Amino acid sequence: MTRNNYDYDSTVSTASQNHQKTFECFLISEFKLSWNIFVPKKFVGSVIYEQSLILSIRNSNVLAMFDMIMTSSISCQHIESDIDFFFCLCRFGSIYCEFIFPNMMAVQQNARLLLLSNSTMAMQPYLQWPKNLIKDFLNVSNVKEILFIPFAGVKIEWDDYSNKVKQALEDDFKVKPIHHCTNYEEAVQNAEAIMIGGGNTFHLLYKLYEYNLLELIRKRVLDPIKPIPYIGWSAGSNVAGPDIGTTNDMPIIWPPSDRALNLIPYNLNPHYNEWQPPNLKGETRMDRLNECVLIKKRPIVAYSEGVAIRIEHGQHRIIAPKFDDLNCFFENKDNRTVKVWTFENDKIQINEIPLDDSATLNAYVK
Repeated sequence: MTRNNYDYDSTVSTASQNHQKTFECFLISEFKLSWNIFVPKKFVGSVIYEQSLILSIRNSNVLAMFDMIMTSSISCQHIESDIDFFFCLCRFGSIYCEFIFPNMMAVQQNARLLLLSNSTMAMQPYLQWPKNLIKDFLNVSNVKEILFIPFAGVKIEWDDYSNKVKQALEDDFKVKPIHHCTNYEEAVQNAEAIMIGGGNTFHLLYKLYEYNLLELIRKRVLDPIKPIPYIGWSAGSNVAGPDIGTTNDMPIIWPPSDRALNLIPYNLNPHYNEWQPPNLKGETRMDRLNECVLIKKRPIVAYSEGVAIRIEHGQHRIIAPKFDDLNCFFENKDNRTVKVWTFENDKIQINEIPLDDSATLNAYVK
């Protein structure tokens, strides 16, 4: 496919040339587009790298949506990290374009996350399998108190949910439920560590938006000077991704957006399994993930129960601790798996990662 070169300049009203940034992008409608962006300081965001962008072209009341992918080479000066998007208005002849650049920042080298597929295995007490993982992860940061967010709970009262977590971790940590705090934003701002439990992902994200916590949590976890550890399981892991599009949950309530914490550059699908009932005519989990990667075109990591992803020092390690008793697995067989969906060369690629001590997702973190 031949691409023609076009150069355009774009400006934002009241923008300052002191904040000029230059990006090179490829528009999938078959031409190479490069431009200079003059961004006012209040819109300056963190370093952006390969991710999806939205280009809205308005002409004669027609709205066309194109997907843009940035190249991995970006030239920019040191810029602030507390704004979550770039915005500029461009004119291409009689066509006006709004460019919104989500701050799809890669996990910083000092950010620390523990993303569990689930909380509890069958035939085991609550949080038993990841308890030592949680302890080891938080001890590195000398955490004494955890701020627990139970917003994913729907059928369970938040007090009951929090008490279960407290009882499971009381030997090692104090657990403070956020809904017991007078000021939720202040609670996040002062937290030593954040833990978000599982339940319904849509309800969880709805509440994070309702209480204006989404960006605040993100800033605390990705703080370049003093980040705090983040632990999630199930829905709490789902919201760590760019959006919640790969959740297994039903949309019982609609958040303002499916955009999530964006702490990692891939989507997660917890509780992954390939069990298919006899004579099933509906979609399998694999069918749904195939559809999802066709649209998102970013990696999707599907991982079984009893598996964790530990992220620190820029490394994304997969942890699958050994179980002495296999009763927690179907037919007493350790059937855990981690598979990664990608879209490369116009094809869906599915790669299984061997669950050994060297298992990582680093190859999928660009």
